[in-house]
Formats: sequence, structure tokens, C-alpha cells
Amino acid sequence: MYLFKKKNQTGKSYYYLGENKRVNGVTIRIKEIYLGNADKIYELTHSEKSLEKINTYESGLTIALLQQIRESGLYKILNEVLPFRIRGIPASVVVIIILLNKIIDPKSKNKISLWYNNSVLCKLLPLSTDKLSSQFFFDCLRELNQKRIERIEYRMAKNVKITEKLDSILCDMTHIETYISEHEGNKLPQRGRTRIKTGRRIVNLVLMITRNNSIPLFHMPYPGNINDVTEFAEVVKILEKRYAFLTGNGKKKITIMIDKGNNNEENINGLDDMGYYFIGRLRPSNYEDLLEKPLTEFKDIYDKNIISYSIFKNIYSKRRKLVIKFDKKSFDKSHEEFVDLIERREREIQYLEKNINYKLKNGGKRSKLHWSKKENVENAIKRILNKKPTKNLFSYALEQSKDKINIEININKEEYNKRINLIGKYILFTNRKRWSHKKIIKAFLDQYLIEDQYKTLKGDRIKISPLNHWTDDSIRADIFLSVLSLQLMNLLLMKIKKKEIKLSNKKILDTLEQIKTTYYKLKSSNYDFDMINEMEGDEKLLYEKLNLKDKKTYSYIKRAFKEK
Repeated sequence: MYLFKKKNQTGKSYYYLGENKRVNGVTIRIKEIYLGNADKIYELTHSEKSLEKINTYESGLTIALLQQIRESGLYKILNEVLPFRIRGIPASVVVIIILLNKIIDPKSKNKISLWYNNSVLCKLLPLSTDKLSSQFFFDCLRELNQKRIERIEYRMAKNVKITEKLDSILCDMTHIETYISEHEGNKLPQRGRTRIKTGRRIVNLVLMITRNNSIPLFHMPYPGNINDVTEFAEVVKILEKRYAFLTGNGKKKITIMIDKGNNNEENINGLDDMGYYFIGRLRPSNYEDLLEKPLTEFKDIYDKNIISYSIFKNIYSKRRKLVIKFDKKSFDKSHEEFVDLIERREREIQYLEKNINYKLKNGGKRSKLHWSKKENVENAIKRILNKKPTKNLFSYALEQSKDKINIEININKEEYNKRINLIGKYILFTNRKRWSHKKIIKAFLDQYLIEDQYKTLKGDRIKISPLNHWTDDSIRADIFLSVLSLQLMNLLLMKIKKKEIKLSNKKILDTLEQIKTTYYKLKSSNYDFDMINEMEGDEKLLYEKLNLKDKKTYSYIKRAFKEK
């Protein structure tokens, strides 16, 4: 049932509960229950005698996403690509439940039913939670084979093309951890190189996004033991063909961002040979001669914080364009951290000295014997001073007597100046030789866009990692649903920003989650109705701008059960 109001001839509003039914393709109202005017409704909702409160649910983000699913064409695409039911439930609705769960409150497959019971979806869908078992969702994943995934992804990219410019895109790779042990027939989860050496199997993922609003277009998982860029380029080649087919653009519009960990001659020249454009970063410590120029010779101005100069130089046996940039904000932050680190090392040495002197005076026989040996004291000093990144930065002098030591440390001025000279400076290199310094720096700074998308995928909202699937097909399907969730969420954020709502992405999502609906039941009736909770500030702004009160914008989800 739903709440609606009528106005009489004097202009006063009176409220009713209504129930609709679809007859011969037309929606008609089959039942009305009179509730009264606004004062009577207030009295009802605050009276324990006549009204029973059922529950309060988050509704803002759920309804906004349901609207976006319809507006983006995703619902239509899902219905056409997945025109069947899984245990009596439309496959399109199952996918929508998974997408909403991933964005709002990611749960494992066997806990989605618990989330569903506490979501406003349980009031919007005529669905028994008994059906929402983990096996039910795994059955859905099995239906999402590679062919269907590609069809949905391509058609969604086609729809994105209508609202988003696709003339320049970013492409990068990441890895997703799994808890999977070796499983016969699996090719995706493999042991590969990661920054945090956990030893777990990983699945690599390449993602292609739009530069303007970070909307994912295409993705592709590939085996975790493929680490070098040349093999990565083969994966990009597959996505590039899809992109070219969609837009008519080719490799010239794709910029691949290369992590400095993948810099070597074979990898970089491999990308060159395949005709791809890239922007990478060189380790400043390997090219210190390029950083020795005084800042007065950094003539190219990007903005008030960033200056640079450009040269051409042979890098990995080929002529590249290099942009050496200095970022004042980065310098200030890193310099402060560097000074704090030096002070921390000095405090650690002072604590060590105090601790050893106490043990030499008051310690047991074994402790006194241990610290009376100069070698043991020196090893303890070196363990502190040789920690990264202060290795080679300090020298020390040790004075030792029978019951006391004295440690003096000094900063190596030459090494200190060398470190300071590296702070805030970056060496960018590219085979886009005709690009200006501004374009190259902008592309480098835009790298955070795709890195942010990977953080979102792995963060608290979508939570793609760790993967908990055994077969390659299930892994592909789950990764696809995570990327599709990210696409849906970013399309919603893009729509909101176009309405000139100046809130951060996190603030938008958090505020929408604060919009809640309470369901009530008349004690004299079997019917319940919903009322939106009181809202303030940003909640009210988003509610009105997105027209969340219009139930017609998301009633399609309920009709899905009645459509053949």
C-alpha cells in the first residue's frame, strides 16, 4: 500500500492509503482507506493505541540507485540479456539486489538475506527471504558467463557514451587478493608480485575509465602471475578493440599509466612496439643529474604550486620526452615528514642509551654481560639508524665504560642535502612527444582518478577483495558485478554533480543513507504504509533534487515479478 493525498474544493488536503493493481496493462486503484488530514496523521503516528510501528529503513540511497538503474538503461539491458528466472525470481532483479548490496553494505553471499531483511527492499519486493540462500546467488553467478558479461558491459558503455565524453580515457592495472588454495582448472588466481608480500594467490585486473567522471567502461581480469607490462599490453589490446568499436577512436586516445615498479627496457619498448601511448615515472635517485638544476631554471609553470622543465633524452634505448616537475605542496608535506623522521630516530637512540645504562647499573648478570660488549651495543644502534628511509643518513660515536655508555649521532650533511634535493621532485617520461608539459603533468595527476576507483573497489562500500570464489567463471562474474556497481555509483554521483550540488562523493552517499522511511500498520487493518522521516539540510536538498518521493521512478522493480 502507499500513502497519497487528495484536495477538496476548499483546497484542504486529506490523506488516504491506496492499493493499485495492473489490469490489461493499465494501473488502476483498487482500494482506498481514509486516514484524515495532516493533524490526524500526526496523531496516528504518535498514538500507541491506533498505530503500530513496523520498522525504520534506510531508503535514500536505495531509491536513488533504483532510479539510476532505470535511467541508465541498466534494467532494460539486464532484462534483455538475462530474460529468465532463477528459482522463480527474475534474473535481472537478482543482479540488482547484488549491486545494491555491494554499494550500500557489502555482505558475503550467505549474509545478503540478513541485509535484505533490514533493507527497504524487503518492503518494495514481493520476495521471500527463504529463497535468498548463498546457493541461490551462486546459481546467479553461474548464469553470468563471459558472453553475457561482455554484452551487458558493451551496452552500458554505449549508454555512457550518450552522457559522457569518451575522447580521452585512462587505463591501469591492479591486483585482487584471494584466499583460494590451488584449485584444479583455475587459471586466474595465481601467485604473483605484490607490494605487500602475503604469499596469497591474486587475480590481476585492468580497468578502463573515462577521464571526466571516472565512469568505468571496460574491465578484464587476467592471471595473477602476469606481472610485466608487455603481457599487460596484450590484455589492453582486447579492451582497446572494444573501445575502438564503440567510439571509432583507437590507440591515440588511450593513455596507459605505468607504475615505476614496471619500468624496464623490455616492458617499455614492448608498449612502444605495440603502438600504445604511456606516461610513466622514473626513480629520482637513478637520475639525480636531472634534479641538480636550481628551481630558478624550472621555467614552465603549471599552477601556483607546480613548476617544471622539459627535455628529450634516451630512456631505455629510445628518445623520450621528460618533464621534471617540482611540487611545492608535496615538498612541504614530505619535508615535514622527513624532519619528523629524523627527530624520531634521535629519540629512539636516546631511549636506547637510557635503557642500556639502566640495565648496566641495575640489570641481572646476563643483561649486564650482554650490554657490556661493544659489539652488541653497536648492533642495536645500527638496527635503529639503518631503518629505511634513514639508512646512510646518520653516523655515530660510542663511548663505553664498565657501567655507562654515551651515544652521539650526527647527520651526514652530504646525504641530507641529497635527500632534500629529491623531495617534491618527479621525473615523468612519455612517448607522447608532441604533448605540452601541461598535458603530461595533467595526465600524471589524473592517475589518482583511476587509483581512487581501485581504492573504492577494495574499500568498505564495494569490497571486491578478498575474492571468495573457487572457479574462474564465478571469479569473473563477481569482479564484473563489482565493476558494474562502481559504474552505477559513479553515474549517480555524476548526475548529482550536474545538479550543482557541491558535496564530496562520500558526503553524498553518507547523506543519502541518512534519509530513512518508517513503516506503520493500523491496528484495525492488515495494511501498512510508509512515511519519510524528518529531514534536515543536505538530506532535504538531495531528497528534493533527486525527486525521491516519486514512487513511479522505482516501481518497475516490483512490476518485474509480474512481467513474463
